Amino acid sequence: MGHQLGTDLAAGFVCSDLFTVIEEFAKFWKENGIGKVEWKKKDSMELAICTSQMSAGEEDRQMLCPFEEGLLEAVLKKTLSEQVSVKETTCGGKLTGAECVFKIYLP
Repeated sequence: MGHQLGTDLAAGFVCSDLFTVIEEFAKFWKENGIGKVEWKKKDSMELAICTSQMSAGEEDRQMLCPFEEGLLEAVLKKTLSEQVSVKETTCGGKLTGAECVFKIYLP
């Protein structure tokens, strides 16, 4: 589901290089009240995503991780026209408002 939404969402993005696509993704995330996206470690391509899910239970928050991973991966693949992969390395899903960390792998 995340992949499909990410593919659809990417059609509205205008940037075509990794760092500006991430800026555009972060802006979308914030402007739509979803949460916050920022570089955790830019040099090692690690991105922190914090989703505002104050009323969600622990299991619901942890279910968002694969969705966010697929969404981000699809946006990057579509906008960069490359075989990008995204993998979660740290899950903050057990804590309300905690960040999850995703590593971006480029070919």
